[in-house]
Amino acid sequence: MVKIITDTTSCLPAEFARQHDIPVIPQVIIFGNESYLEGVDIDHAGFMQRLKSSPELPKTAAPPLELFAKEFARLIPSGEPILCIHPSAELSGTVRSAVVAARDFPQADIRVIDTRVVAGPLAVMVQLAAEWAEAGCDANTIESRLNELSPRCRIYFLVATMEYLAKGGRISGATALLGTLLSIKPILALQAGRVEPFERERTQRRATARLVELVLEQIPRDGQGHLTVMHAAVPDEARALAAQLGSQLGLNRKKHPFYLHSTAEFLVVESERETLGRIAVMENRNYNRSRNTQMAFFYYMDVVNDAQVAEALFGAACDWARGQGLTQLIGPKGFMQGDGLGLLVEGFEHRPAVGIPYNYPYYDALLKGVGFEKETDYLSGHLSSKHKLDQRFFDVAEKVKARRGLAIKSFSSEKELRSWIPRIVKVYNASFTDNWEFCPVTDEESKIIGERLIAIADPRLIKLVLKGEEVIGFVFAFNDISAAIQKTKGRVWPFGWIALLREFKRTTWVNCSGTGLVPEHRGVGANAVLYTELAKSMRDFRFRDADVVQAEERNLKSLGDMAAIGVRWYKRHRVYRRAV
Repeated sequence: MVKIITDTTSCLPAEFARQHDIPVIPQVIIFGNESYLEGVDIDHAGFMQRLKSSPELPKTAAPPLELFAKEFARLIPSGEPILCIHPSAELSGTVRSAVVAARDFPQADIRVIDTRVVAGPLAVMVQLAAEWAEAGCDANTIESRLNELSPRCRIYFLVATMEYLAKGGRISGATALLGTLLSIKPILALQAGRVEPFERERTQRRATARLVELVLEQIPRDGQGHLTVMHAAVPDEARALAAQLGSQLGLNRKKHPFYLHSTAEFLVVESERETLGRIAVMENRNYNRSRNTQMAFFYYMDVVNDAQVAEALFGAACDWARGQGLTQLIGPKGFMQGDGLGLLVEGFEHRPAVGIPYNYPYYDALLKGVGFEKETDYLSGHLSSKHKLDQRFFDVAEKVKARRGLAIKSFSSEKELRSWIPRIVKVYNASFTDNWEFCPVTDEESKIIGERLIAIADPRLIKLVLKGEEVIGFVFAFNDISAAIQKTKGRVWPFGWIALLREFKRTTWVNCSGTGLVPEHRGVGANAVLYTELAKSMRDFRFRDADVVQAEERNLKSLGDMAAIGVRWYKRHRVYRRAV
């Protein structure tokens, strides 16, 4: 069986190393004139303590050759190849030390692999190599798989303070001071084997939210993968981030609330060199039970413009759905309420609203070519502040509020908004029962949906309609910063973050992602209260334009009301269906 060697930069769990007989070569850490072998003379806690108290950053040195030689001498008698799996040569001299040490054993098959990564991804590669070796794979196969995996790895990390970047000479002291004063939190990335500045965010909360976005952007594109959350002496924050990522990605079947009642599968189509398509296919049993249907839904779809690849991808999805006893494949429709619906088929010249799909124009023809047809369309519309809401709406709204005892609740802080999330979800469940996309939101799902809402909301733009203590309606609106995202081409570093912050404050666009009333208060003029509150938000925050998102085409009452207040429909998203 192929033998594996790694080093302490992999952070490989000690128990795994023992169980699989993997030598972990210690790195050399130098504080001033003192040298330590990592994991032997100094542990992580000791390192962090010295780091905080040291006036200079520690240095590292490649492991001594004799440490490699000792392990080579122990493993060579087995007659098996040895794979040394180590961090990027751009970051460490470990690869070179292993190569030099191996020269003293010319008759042995020793292969040194520069993974171009470090830490968590390196540990994953070592673990996979060990599993492949125990499954009987030869050295050539394992080496080839690792080389294929390396360029697909991503590492993003958040630096809580600029102090150590300044000490290490990566930024100036003046920049570090300015960053501290402005609460700037830099996000760095390991790219091409080197640590590079990636983006900057204001405040820890926003930086953490951006880390989540980056992972969400990467994981679905490559299908299922391995996700590692690493930390330096902040275990509670790391566990919270891991829980959030696990829930949002749907990778953790033990924690994502969707799997408490339903099931899903993730499928990819790959060539020898790249991923050509990916899709999530699911059975939402709560939806099927509430509608007495046998539907499978698909989501996270991305595919090259190739009919054969599309047929392979959707064919596999249909096979899975058929195996679950389902009869229709419908989508795109996500795991929970609030996931954007459909594929964009009209309005490509307009920017997408927050959380709403924007896709390649060829998708429509590609899906039709593999047997899909239209299920329904969702329309998004433009509302200009130049269109003044007729005074009669305000008059009706005031009369209805007085006659029925209604009041408007708005929020001044995230903390206050968070405390109302359970009540907001309750009225959401009561308001949308007749909508095509509706599925009852569970208590567990409401926690994730609530955090999504808080992450993008200015609390002042979230308004509730109250009757006494009961919530009977709502208006959800969000600052639209898509112009800044488009201008910076999605790149926040080095100055894009400034544009995003400015846009959040100065944008003249607002996204209206939902209005709703419980059934018993419809048809009595209460809808005028919702529309006037939206108009007031546009006026009070000086928005000139609103993007009113995703009203279903068969909801004629809603479409008619929106048209009456001046909404012009200009984007169309389509949901498709196909028999399995």
